[in-house]
Amino acid sequence: KRAEEELRDVNTRLSVLINAAPDMICFKDGKSRWLEANTTDLALFKLTNVDYRGKTDAELADFTDPIYRDAFLNCEKSDEAAWKKGTISRGEEIIPLPEGGHTTYDVIKAPIFDWDGSRKGLIVFGRDITEKKKAEQALYKRLSELEALRTIDRAITSSFDLRITLEILLKQAIHKLSVDAIAILLFDPDLQILKYTASQGFRTADIEAAELRPGQGFAGEIMLERHALHITDAQAIERDKMFTKGESFSAYYGIPLIAKGQMKGIMEIFHRAGISDDPDWANFIETLSNQTAIAIDNAQMFDTLQHKNLELALAYDATIEGWSRALELGKEESTGHAERIIELTIELAQALGLGKNELISIRQGVLLHDIGKMGVPDEILLKKGPLTKAERKIMQEHPQIAYDLLSKISYLKQALAIPHYHHEKWDGTGYPDGLRGQQIPLAARIFAIVDVWDALTNDRPYRQAWSQKKVIRYIREQRGKHFDPEITDSFLKLRSRESQGF
Repeated sequence: KRAEEELRDVNTRLSVLINAAPDMICFKDGKSRWLEANTTDLALFKLTNVDYRGKTDAELADFTDPIYRDAFLNCEKSDEAAWKKGTISRGEEIIPLPEGGHTTYDVIKAPIFDWDGSRKGLIVFGRDITEKKKAEQALYKRLSELEALRTIDRAITSSFDLRITLEILLKQAIHKLSVDAIAILLFDPDLQILKYTASQGFRTADIEAAELRPGQGFAGEIMLERHALHITDAQAIERDKMFTKGESFSAYYGIPLIAKGQMKGIMEIFHRAGISDDPDWANFIETLSNQTAIAIDNAQMFDTLQHKNLELALAYDATIEGWSRALELGKEESTGHAERIIELTIELAQALGLGKNELISIRQGVLLHDIGKMGVPDEILLKKGPLTKAERKIMQEHPQIAYDLLSKISYLKQALAIPHYHHEKWDGTGYPDGLRGQQIPLAARIFAIVDVWDALTNDRPYRQAWSQKKVIRYIREQRGKHFDPEITDSFLKLRSRESQGF
């Protein structure tokens, strides 16, 4: 009798402990019929006043709110899975709430078997992890947003092509914001209008015709007010026929794109169901709009810089060409010399595999190759007879004069090789420095052979032009002496192809 009392005391204490637990606890027999359940479990399924003992989940579904039916049936399935597994199983189960929404439980099921392997009982233990799941989802969402922003950052820093950057940005926005359509309208400060630039998610192309003035339409209003605009009136959106015809939009969110205090454009977001009122959503779209404004500003600055650099380069080139023409004034014998040798030098340089930037420097060098002759008196420069030793010495100073004139112009540093060294010779007998072989810059070695070809095949004040055959013979003789052997071979090959009509 005393043992029975002690057993009752133990059972009472155990019952109190189980019912005090915030977790769901249930004991079932070998046929998954409920034997005991704690108050948490009973309250969860609204079974507090129901005689639940001896009933299966499917049977209990008829004694409580119909919203629990699917949960009970799913519970039966997971019971059976635990029995078949034969060991402790674990999984998540979704329990609906009468007021809406649901709770998520982390459920552990431990099957108990008799000595003969038959099913004896099942212990079910469940812990509410709803808040944990929400925190995980919020964390995942935040990480996803950060990854989207990182992707956009990479697009901004790796490309100044605004079209590519906006395409990446809009894809991320559509995906992360869960909206149906998004558009970017850029502000043109000269015309004072907002113009369509990029979009995604629209069924029609009407948005592409968008050109709005300040105060016109939602975007024009945002431009004037310089703050976000949220419209949930479907009829108001429908009245804006330019964007909504055939689109069935019911919600609109527009935000200004401002960088360094300057209006860059408007980001417009459209939804066919409804736009989230979650503060995190609004915070993300604000961050996204800031990045968009930065991307636009960077691209516009880069574009402006490119235009300025192009204008500067064109101005430099015009100046160089002006200098080149000035060298030919009053010297009919050499008129057209620059154009001829530019064409030949570029052709030879391309045959030798030189790249675009090298060709630009070579062209500049060819134009300026004789600029040093500005320091040579005309009586020497235009003398019809042979030069004296003293005159030749003065003439041979023109490469150094060219260097002195051009070396302080940083833009022309890459072009200096030709004006300075085009009179050097492969065997070291040239001037001004007596360089030998590959000590001579490649551009100067290329130009040297072209310069001699043009000089010998055209009339000069002191002699008549040579025939091309005679010049080719001379160039062959000078291979390895005056000229680089490899460049000589390439040049003669080009001349041969030209003579054959290729």
